[in-house]
Amino acid sequence: MDAGSPPDIDLRAPRLVIAPGSGALGDGDGLCVELPAGGALDALDADGADLRPRLERLLEGGLATRADEERRARIEVRVGDLLPGRGEVVELRARAGAAAARVQLRRAPAPERYEGEPAGVRVLVTGFQPFPADCPHDNVSAVAVEALDPAALRGARVMRLVLPVEYDRAAAAIAEVIGRCRPEVVIGFGQGKAALALEEVAYNLQDSGDHAGGRPDNRGVVRAQARIDPAAPDERAARLPLDAIEAALAALGEAPLRSRDPGRYVCNDVLFASLGTGAPRAGFIHLPRTTAFDAEVRARLGRIAAAAVQAAIDALL
Repeated sequence: MDAGSPPDIDLRAPRLVIAPGSGALGDGDGLCVELPAGGALDALDADGADLRPRLERLLEGGLATRADEERRARIEVRVGDLLPGRGEVVELRARAGAAAARVQLRRAPAPERYEGEPAGVRVLVTGFQPFPADCPHDNVSAVAVEALDPAALRGARVMRLVLPVEYDRAAAAIAEVIGRCRPEVVIGFGQGKAALALEEVAYNLQDSGDHAGGRPDNRGVVRAQARIDPAAPDERAARLPLDAIEAALAALGEAPLRSRDPGRYVCNDVLFASLGTGAPRAGFIHLPRTTAFDAEVRARLGRIAAAAVQAAIDALL
């Protein structure tokens, strides 16, 4: 892990940011959209419905406020005022110039719903929402999780969860679900590069300095050389039977690699959080990135996810 000097990133630079980010929010909770001073929202929608006319009416009526500061502007509004009659889950997206942000607002935390054999081993599998925020296609990890068929597994009951691509919010979501739903195995899937990578370690670091100016997460936050938990160790080792998973994937004709570099972005964040819980077995697999998802690709991703889960279960039985 490179802990050298911080990259040249101005964390104070005004950006498009939605706060507090994804998660369970009540109608009385506040939302804040921050953008560069003097800037305007070129788009604000919920599940594709344009919210800008409603926001303008709320601003005119005093139910929303805009404060322009020297470097940034802040628009604040209550969830229930902006999204009356919302459903259980809403995808909120914003755009200002070239910057985009998206968050997922829930009325309640993700429900505990296991599928498969009633007496099977409890397994939590996770993927991610599309990334970056304005990405026009699915995230390969979410496709794999959705393509996984719990009924085809032996001795398992599976809970599937798609996480936001957001520092802290994704980690908090998986930690909350692990604590509440008590899975015995946790396998996170993420969007990687060209290789199918079995991650061996997570690092206590958030950093997107590999990209010029930093790489915002989906709600617009940039982190540079920031520890995830100042009280935690620098590293946490994955707790999955990687030898068994590697063999199972090779039997499918895949070529999995071992990796000690999960990045220092949200995938690493989620793995570090998972390993900090009481889950007996937890780990992370990066899937080869793709942007096209025909039936054959979806079936392959489902087979990869199923093979990894089955190998982890068999090692427990």
